[in-house]
Amino acid sequence: MRIVEKVPENCIPLEIAVIYGTKSQTLRYAVLEENVADWNAVAFELSRTGWYAAKKTFRTVAKYCADKGYDIVYGLYNPILRGIEKLYLSEGAVFSERYPGPVYFPGFYLNGELSKFHVIELEKETLQNIASKL
Repeated sequence: MRIVEKVPENCIPLEIAVIYGTKSQTLRYAVLEENVADWNAVAFELSRTGWYAAKKTFRTVAKYCADKGYDIVYGLYNPILRGIEKLYLSEGAVFSERYPGPVYFPGFYLNGELSKFHVIELEKETLQNIASKL
């Protein structure tokens, strides 16, 4: 897993992704909030052991984010990968209303099709609740 903290000098992955369904292939979201981060790169084997490891890792990263005191952590997931969606949503993540997406990264494909990602949010209280399950 990867956490990218938003600071004035950088762009987080959410800001690099292009908004899907617009005429412009360069329209992107700008994250103006402070004390936020982007959480990505979740993958696991579709098995009981893989699911257990993914939940444990997810909770450990949530604890890290809660300990850092982030107000909100954003994540991107491809809805084709149902296991990731189930993991995020079962642990309290919500679909972003601020950044409704979907978004994509030019040239990034899954099984020959452009990968489109939905944006989810984990607020401070959600991160703390997830971390408390460790």
